[in-house]
Amino acid sequence: MLFALTFLVPIAVVAVVVLAGVLPAQRAAPVRRGAALCAPLAAVPAGLLAVFGGGESVDVPWLLFGTRFSVDAVARPLLSIAALLYGGSLLALT
Repeated sequence: MLFALTFLVPIAVVAVVVLAGVLPAQRAAPVRRGAALCAPLAAVPAGLLAVFGGGESVDVPWLLFGTRFSVDAVARPLLSIAALLYGGSLLALT
């Protein structure tokens, strides 16, 4: 579940930003403000996965000859640092 949220929440934020680019200027301004305020929340599922995602793995057999996504002892600190940097950079842009 956390793996799905880690990939789908940033895609949803990008979809809202693209929607703001398609709308007329007067209607796009509130959507852009809302997307800018909610953009740092896109890194929250990755942070939760780094903290609470112990032993979960997802197999994706159609991607690169069979790929497995998992969080182990090495990936946990790297994922937490990436989530903090990504969230901090999105927060700095708002």
